[in-house]
Amino acid sequence: MAVLKTQTKSAIETYPALKTCRGRFFKWRVFVVAYLGYACLHSLRSSWGSVKPHVGDDLHWDTSFLGTLDFIFLMVYGIGIMFWGAIGDKSNKRYSLCIGMSIAFCGYIVIAITGWTQVLNQAIMIIAFSVSGIGESAVY
Repeated sequence: MAVLKTQTKSAIETYPALKTCRGRFFKWRVFVVAYLGYACLHSLRSSWGSVKPHVGDDLHWDTSFLGTLDFIFLMVYGIGIMFWGAIGDKSNKRYSLCIGMSIAFCGYIVIAITGWTQVLNQAIMIIAFSVSGIGESAVY
């Protein structure tokens, strides 16, 4: 039985320009931007669980509607993972990550604007949670 031998090269071997000072700066810049992007998305997603009871009390939303928001987000997130997985395999991962982060950002901006303007319509919140779910599915 023949064993397939694949040659794997490190990024430094593939791109020798990364050895330079400019290349190291580029690597650090990419790392910092990616880390901050993931940290922001994670903090936005994980903070919802701790503020959900207070949001329900302040806005007089019952627990069934809050559960519906969670269900909608997770359902769209699960479907989106299959969708973005296929796209990410066939396209440039940088572009799909940037598009996904932008979509998730738009969903969170809608949630923030509705909170600031006190236009707290349940239909708008369902749409905003759906948009953020499809955007976050591209990132995670």
